[in-house]
Amino acid sequence: MKKILHLLLAICILICSVCFVGCNASFNSFSLSAFNTEVFITVKGNISNEVKDSITACVNALDEEFSLTNSNSCVYKFNNGEQALLSTDGQAVFNLSKEYYAYTDGKFNPAVYPLTKLWKLSADTFDVTIPNYTPPSDTLIENTKAQCDFDNVNLITDTLIANGSQTKLDFGGIVKGYATDKIAEILTSYGYTEGYVRIGGSSLYILSVPSSLSIKHPRKSGDYILSVKGSAIKNTPLSTSGDYERFYEKNGERFCHIIDTYTGAPIKTGISSATVFGVSGAFTDAFSTAICCTNLTELEEFINDITTSQSYKTAKFIVVNEVEKQIITTFSENDITVLDTAYTLVKLEKF
Repeated sequence: MKKILHLLLAICILICSVCFVGCNASFNSFSLSAFNTEVFITVKGNISNEVKDSITACVNALDEEFSLTNSNSCVYKFNNGEQALLSTDGQAVFNLSKEYYAYTDGKFNPAVYPLTKLWKLSADTFDVTIPNYTPPSDTLIENTKAQCDFDNVNLITDTLIANGSQTKLDFGGIVKGYATDKIAEILTSYGYTEGYVRIGGSSLYILSVPSSLSIKHPRKSGDYILSVKGSAIKNTPLSTSGDYERFYEKNGERFCHIIDTYTGAPIKTGISSATVFGVSGAFTDAFSTAICCTNLTELEEFINDITTSQSYKTAKFIVVNEVEKQIITTFSENDITVLDTAYTLVKLEKF
């Protein structure tokens, strides 16, 4: 569903991580390729082959299980009508997806894949070089919406069952965040307390960073719109979604990869970027998408509902309202630095 080609969020990648890694010899890094992107780990201390092997095995297993294109993957088999058996981690991802789908009233929906594919906005169909992009017809959209009901999919023991529907799945909107959780667990078990995990440019887990984290500007390529103090995000997962990651433009209209399953079309909420912090990486992945699918008139109520839930009360939010040029947040104003003065910082009153 999201976050494959362009970096949406940087932990001061060009500035802080150069100093964080290069200016202090006690920090070390390694990376690997998975989920059609880069998995990057930086920690204070040496990284043994044992740690690297443990992380690599975990990441590769999740990547293979949830791949859209690997014929051995559970998701590929399910989408092609074959028996699909989930591992213990796979079952956890599925169950969390069900929980978040229900809580967000379908704003987060792994079954939206037929629609993102129809719009040529899925990770396996997007092609920015397509000439004269043409949106699908209303008839095709309506017919495809019927295939996007996640309630039609259930887990029986360890097997995905589609209840006779044509539902097809894409867990790209949660599995990278889940992977950051697993990597952070491994690092913590080996005693690491400083550093971070980054998968692509949008799913991160911060153990601890000495400076700040910068969020990419949704409308100015190469720029950052704000930064958050490192002290405010210690031991924190986070994820960013936005309407600028994978999109086409035609006649001045933007068609982004985040699809509203009620309309069957790319979102038009006025939210250009949503960053969610806390709870878990899986949570932040799913709920950053859900926030982008929320109308601005309902945003504060939705955030309030989330943070008053016993399960999600530690969550924090930064949302860019492109319509009114606002940066809406639940963080303290002292923890946020606005880098583009065309935007006004708005602290939600209840937080």
